[in-house]
Amino acid sequence: MTDNTRIEELETRLAFQDKSLQELGDSLYRQELQIERLEAAVRVLTERIADLAEAMPESTPDDQKPPHY
Repeated sequence: MTDNTRIEELETRLAFQDKSLQELGDSLYRQELQIERLEAAVRVLTERIADLAEAMPESTPDDQKPPHY
């Protein structure tokens, strides 16, 4: 293997690694955005559940077990 061939092979490998790192970085960025959106959705849903829980009556006769249980 000549020096030029080795250098070309190394340059090719380096270019491939650079491309792979860029793709991984892009993927990580998209995942971070998705996680932020999901966290915001969970916060909204948690608040809505808390609001609904507060609006519901404590106990209704339908919720109580019959005496024979």
